[in-house]
Amino acid sequence: MANVAAAIEQMRDIVGADGVVSDPGEMLAYECDGLPIAKGLPGAVVFPADTEQVAGCVKVLADHGVSIVPRGSGTGLTGGSVVFDGGVIVGHSHLLLNKNA
Repeated sequence: MANVAAAIEQMRDIVGADGVVSDPGEMLAYECDGLPIAKGLPGAVVFPADTEQVAGCVKVLADHGVSIVPRGSGTGLTGGSVVFDGGVIVGHSHLLLNKNA
């Protein structure tokens, strides 16, 4: 069974408190991509800054049985970056800002 709360705490250790969004009000922007018909509120959104942090977050989520949805800038038109089971979005926008990632 997925334990999103425990995974969120472990991801905060990996990416820092500022790298994890778990407040439902702050996550509304991540409930859909460019296709507003498909909506699903994630359990959290995490923003790793480099590939090492991405790997750490993916390991934590896999260990807890939490689904992982990758997300770039959210401009897709297919609903591909939408979470339908309370899983976690792994945002790649901070990777784009970090050229050494």
